[in-house]
Amino acid sequence: MTSNTHGARTLASPTTVVTELWNRDRTLAGTAAVQTVLLGLFVVGLLVDPRTVGGEPVWLKPAKFAASLALLTGTLAWLAPSLPVAARRRRRLAGVIAVGAVVEIALIGGQAFRGVESHFNTTTALGTAIYGAMGLFVVAVTGAVALLTVEAVRGDADTHPAFALGIQSGLVVFLVGSVEGALMSALWTSTLDASTTWLTVPVFGWVLPGDLRAAHFVGMHGLQALPVVGFLAARRAQAGQLARPRAVVWTVAVAWTLVFTAGLAAAVAPAVGLG
Repeated sequence: MTSNTHGARTLASPTTVVTELWNRDRTLAGTAAVQTVLLGLFVVGLLVDPRTVGGEPVWLKPAKFAASLALLTGTLAWLAPSLPVAARRRRRLAGVIAVGAVVEIALIGGQAFRGVESHFNTTTALGTAIYGAMGLFVVAVTGAVALLTVEAVRGDADTHPAFALGIQSGLVVFLVGSVEGALMSALWTSTLDASTTWLTVPVFGWVLPGDLRAAHFVGMHGLQALPVVGFLAARRAQAGQLARPRAVVWTVAVAWTLVFTAGLAAAVAPAVGLG
């Protein structure tokens, strides 16, 4: 195993980052670029379109999901060379993720264009069908990431052990957050009980406690945070400034998991009479 962290040069400039991502995985990098362009268009929509859906600007949800999907696919493009997955298999899984992400944002954006809810919309047969299709594509994306995770955990990554641990823990926490997202879909709601609301988080619209979306956010974005921690710990170790880089990654991973668990507990507590 080498001590390469697979990413040192990507920190040089934004242009270098884009070029490096493209060279690492064109499918995922291209998908991230599409999501970023759509994010810009949705932000324009926020500025010029006064319509609202469910009390929020009609283009807010598409903008949030485009940002999230851009982060997901961009992060996976960055991590791609560090995953111990055969190139052909990785390309196939990247294709599944790319198609799922593009279809998902197209459906969400299409519903916004129509001026109706995209999530938990059962008011019409079309709304129900679109939400069901969104769920299927989310399952496909999550399944592809799960397969990458299994191989990342079982395989011998050609990278620094601290960075490898950051990737593995980030993928696992992401999947846990995805399962919690599936729970929201199964319950057809993101809020279990808003009767004891203390706070509504601006922009995100989470109501605390009682809202499953806060924990979902923490879990999903462990995919960015923990690999970054692993990367930085590896760099410090290579420079002789950190003696136990894996211990640092483990500490942050456990802390991140505890924050996720606390968020989930806070969401569930009011519904079971503990709020």
